[in-house]
Amino acid sequence: MELYILRHGDAGERDPARWPDDSQRPLTKDGRVRMERAGRAFKHLGLRFDVVLSSPFVRALETAQAAFPRTTILRTASLAPGAEPAHVFAELATLDADAVIAVSHEPLCGELLASAIAPSGCKLRFGKGALCRIDLARAEAGAGTLRWLIPARMWDAVK
Repeated sequence: MELYILRHGDAGERDPARWPDDSQRPLTKDGRVRMERAGRAFKHLGLRFDVVLSSPFVRALETAQAAFPRTTILRTASLAPGAEPAHVFAELATLDADAVIAVSHEPLCGELLASAIAPSGCKLRFGKGALCRIDLARAEAGAGTLRWLIPARMWDAVK
């Protein structure tokens, strides 16, 4: 399985006055535009995904919707903040798919990448809007090979 991990786009700073429930914080206008560009870049690069998984938090869901318009997006608590990589691997094991993209949050994106490629110790951090590809031999920790990691600033080159 090819596992792609995409961190949600820019949602600005937490603001309890505007969003008492942080799960409802949306993307900024710039965050949405950048994720729309990312989606065009994914298409230009020939990337295809059999399944699009997203955290149920608004900013992750909006990231998936901006990058993959007209695509069915499956919301899953396994990608919500505070979730563990083991829960993601368990969910991946249930899927009949060759290529899956998971839209989530930091630190889970970095933890999932680290767990897939170096479960005995590695700390990685994802910038907002970054994308990586991991080839998984099995849906479990340590069974992955990192193929590439693209920082979000690369999407700015796409018009």
